[in-house]
Amino acid sequence: MLEATGRVRFGFTRAITDPAIAGEALSIPNYGLNTDAPKDVVLSFREELRAKLGVPIVWMNQIHSDIVEVVDEANAGSANPITADAVVSRANVALVVQVADCTPVLLFDEEEGIIAACHAGRAGVEKSIVAKTVSEMVRLGSALSNITAAIGPCICGDCYEVGEDVYASAVALRPEIGARSRWGTPSLNIRAGVRKDLEGVGNIIEDDACTFESEDLNSYRRVRRCGRQLGIVMQVGESA
Repeated sequence: MLEATGRVRFGFTRAITDPAIAGEALSIPNYGLNTDAPKDVVLSFREELRAKLGVPIVWMNQIHSDIVEVVDEANAGSANPITADAVVSRANVALVVQVADCTPVLLFDEEEGIIAACHAGRAGVEKSIVAKTVSEMVRLGSALSNITAAIGPCICGDCYEVGEDVYASAVALRPEIGARSRWGTPSLNIRAGVRKDLEGVGNIIEDDACTFESEDLNSYRRVRRCGRQLGIVMQVGESA
């Protein structure tokens, strides 16, 4: 599930989204407490993940903000203890971001031992959440050229159709995200905004799957009652 590069492991989860199989869980797994799945079902998936990773997990209460928090082991817990849309850490924890169509962005600087996870939807990109996360890493000691960013699956510009008013307000703030859908209507390319915010980082890795088009990914646009998949980043101890 996770790729390893030196001192860091990172990756993006997939899920079974067929309602006939997933049932009340909405997807298998489903990591979203803000979904219609029973809370105990979601928490069991979260506990299974914690056991598999072997480290505490920091879960965010994501609110489409530009809040970036520096966290450590004390902020770990299963019930979204941190209200933010990006978290940054030097600690031996896993940072996760929950998504269904928004863009999960994972960042790491192996030299300084700094990792970050960021939730970038339309509102977050309008508020430059990714750029602010990068800035926080630099404030903590990262050199921009040492930061690697991994951009995960999200709804693509061909599929993220929006109304004229939403399009106009979003493009006024972030011109690079303006697009046309496959139907010829106004749409937004959120990934383009994320890439813009990452200008200058040392390396960018992309999983360019579209959530709307991929049956192994949850998509709120495709099925409103859906689960949440994750982006995960963690540091690997010297003995690992």
